[in-house]
Amino acid sequence: MKSPYLLRKRNGIYQYKLAHEKTYHSTFEKNRTRAERFVIENLTGTAPEKPLTEIILSAFASDFFLLDTCSFIAKKTSKGKEITKEMAQMRRGHLHNHILPKFGKRIMKSITKSDIDEWLIHYQGIANRTKNHIIDTIRIIWDEAVDRGVIKENPMRSIEKFANNSKDRDIFTREEMHRLFPRCIDELRSIWGSLKYASLFTVLATTGIREGEALALTWDDWVIKGDSSVLLIKKSVKNDRRIGSTKNKKERISHVNSHTSAVLEMWRNESEYSNGDELIFPNLIGEPLQRKSCLKNFHKGLEKAQVVIGERNIVVHSLRHGFNTLYRTILGDEALQKFTGHSSKDMTSHYDHPSIDDRIALLSKYHQVFDQTWQEKVLKSGS
Repeated sequence: MKSPYLLRKRNGIYQYKLAHEKTYHSTFEKNRTRAERFVIENLTGTAPEKPLTEIILSAFASDFFLLDTCSFIAKKTSKGKEITKEMAQMRRGHLHNHILPKFGKRIMKSITKSDIDEWLIHYQGIANRTKNHIIDTIRIIWDEAVDRGVIKENPMRSIEKFANNSKDRDIFTREEMHRLFPRCIDELRSIWGSLKYASLFTVLATTGIREGEALALTWDDWVIKGDSSVLLIKKSVKNDRRIGSTKNKKERISHVNSHTSAVLEMWRNESEYSNGDELIFPNLIGEPLQRKSCLKNFHKGLEKAQVVIGERNIVVHSLRHGFNTLYRTILGDEALQKFTGHSSKDMTSHYDHPSIDDRIALLSKYHQVFDQTWQEKVLKSGS
């Protein structure tokens, strides 16, 4: 006999829906047997009333910002307000990477404005702009909690946002890059703690691809042709750890130099996941690495190489900025955009961090033009 309901598990919580329904509902249970009992009791009308005010955050928000199941998104869509896939993924990333690790096990009514405020004030490693986005995400969830009777009012509405302290990305000096990426692979492994992270950060530094694009690479995406090889950039790991399209939704290739190829080959020989369709940079169970794990190992590498950040805005993405800066004068804007996936010359310029000497060298070929134009158009006409 066909079951009158479907059951699935999302983020540790079982959800169900009836055969005629499109939206899943939470059982608030982590155990399958208890979840099935919950569904059957609800269908037969024998389920005891579950106090909504005792619901923990992870259970309440288990399906939030998932396009196919989130009731908040369904409600907005029914009112003609579009929630884009990118926006949903960003909100889901806030929830999965920041909010739930801190407050997921707590009963919603026990989480106060002061709790959130103090947490964000002392939350290191993220910009104020990101903190403000997290506040917006929290407000949305708590507004839904009010609508569903979980809490009486949304205290998060009165949280004051942070001042915008965003700064341009900084890049490593040539000497720092030399220490971070030594030619000897054993030394490289020592800097980054493992060959996996040594390979990951070498790929980012030498190809300029985005972190999410690197985390989505499979071994089939590394194509070797004779003495050269390329990476096929077709996918990207999003903030909620799902694999989707690249940022501009276009595919491209990126050249892999001989040193990076050697590092990748050695890593493939060590990796437990070396089949063509498996990720090049997986976690212990073969799924995409979390960005916070990458950031943690990134800082360990900087410490090992004795690279001091100081007041500079150095992050993993700085490797992409450094690649852009190093190769822009060599490749030119048009060619560089094909490798980086930038959609405009302005974006390529944004990623450029030339030194004073680089700027002088770049402009030297125009000196004669400037001098001749000034002589002919200004000095000569005035004589």
